[in-house]
Amino acid sequence: MKSNRSSAVLRSWRGKGFTLIELLVVIAIIAILAAILFPVFAKAREKAKQSKCLNNLRQCGMAFTMYAQDYDGIVMYQPESTQKYKTWCDWLYYYGGYIKSRDICVCPSWKPARYSTSTPYNVYGISYIGINLGSKYNIPVTDFGKCFKLYDIDKPEQAVLLADSIGHVSSYSPTFGQQSYVFSFANNGTYVREGRIHLRHNGLADAVFMDGHAAALDKAKIKECALAENASTFKVEAVEEDGVTITQIN
Repeated sequence: MKSNRSSAVLRSWRGKGFTLIELLVVIAIIAILAAILFPVFAKAREKAKQSKCLNNLRQCGMAFTMYAQDYDGIVMYQPESTQKYKTWCDWLYYYGGYIKSRDICVCPSWKPARYSTSTPYNVYGISYIGINLGSKYNIPVTDFGKCFKLYDIDKPEQAVLLADSIGHVSSYSPTFGQQSYVFSFANNGTYVREGRIHLRHNGLADAVFMDGHAAALDKAKIKECALAENASTFKVEAVEEDGVTITQIN
């Protein structure tokens, strides 16, 4: 009896497989869940990269502060013309011992133009002081390059020192797509070669300010920083998350 009953149960179980409709429904449910969850996971990964990026920028800001303490407040922001392929990172702050690893000078969310220990590479963009904050902060060009006095900045809490940036479209740099080691807020004259702030972290850009604090910037905050020491007619631009679209903010 038990054998016959077991055989009947087994035959009954074997006859209850998935129908094609049921299988398609299951596949559709899985596809819907994937469509919902994958963007969430992607944003979570990007949020983690943004946190690392902010930490990198804090450390870079500390390097500038330590350098300024050693040199009466003076920091460099652009190498001399013969050193144009060197970045602020390589030039003084890494080889001078203020930065222990050049990895902290690179945003984890965006590939640099070059990245090796033997060749220069682009890093977080440094604000082009002469354009973004006015010539009043510039020190005449020295044998080493262009520099300014950190302690003279009127509004250090609003003045961006380093930020996520990307190369600007121009005759000098015909395409976007790579980090740029110097940026300006916009082409307000003849300066078309510099990069722009890049909203690469889910529409935000990380930055460190002259006073040493780091923060994520949206378009409104970028505009506020740009106009802190410029007229309201000063044109402000940023590059969208796609790394291609340039947007005038004001």
